[in-house]
Amino acid sequence: MKLLGVDFGQARVGLAISDRALPRGAGTVARKEAVARIVVLVQKERIDAVVVGIPLAPDGGRGLRARQAANFAAEIETNCGVPVHLQDERDSSREATERLIEAGVGQKRRAERIDEMAAILILERFLADVPGARQSGKTGEAGRAADRQDYGGVGSADPCPEPAPHQEFSPENGMDSQL
Repeated sequence: MKLLGVDFGQARVGLAISDRALPRGAGTVARKEAVARIVVLVQKERIDAVVVGIPLAPDGGRGLRARQAANFAAEIETNCGVPVHLQDERDSSREATERLIEAGVGQKRRAERIDEMAAILILERFLADVPGARQSGKTGEAGRAADRQDYGGVGSADPCPEPAPHQEFSPENGMDSQL
C-alpha cells in the first residue's frame, strides 16, 4: 500500500510518501495550495490512502486545531477519491525538531524541513499502529487491492476516534456503561 502522510498546519503542510518502506519526505507546500498539490501527488504517485496527522489534546479530545485538521482530511478525501485516515500526531513537531537537530541540520534548514519531517513521523506512527499496513507484499494493482482490503476505509483504522463519553464499569456486561 502506497501512503501519503500529511502534516496539516495553518500556513504550511508537510508531505511524505511510503510504499511499505521507510517514509521519505515529499516537500512542504503552502496551506492554500495543499489540496491541489495532494491531488497531483495522489495521481502521479498512485497513492492508495492518505494519512493526515491530527493534534489531539492530552486527554485525547479534539480541540480547534484537531477539528480543522479533520475538516482538511475530509476535503482531501472529497477531492482525491482515496481513503483518508487520521493519525494522532501529538508531539510530532517536537520530535521532528529533535531528529533534525540530532542529524546536524542547521536552524535555517530545520525551519524549512520541520513540516516534512513531521509528515514522515505521522506515517511512521501509522505504519506502526495499523495492522496490515505493510502486509500484502504484493506489487502493482494486486498489492494495492490486497492492502485496501486489509485496511478497510475511512475510520476502520482510525486511531483518533471521537472521545467516548465518560463511562463507568457495569458488572452485568463486563463493560463500561454510560453515566
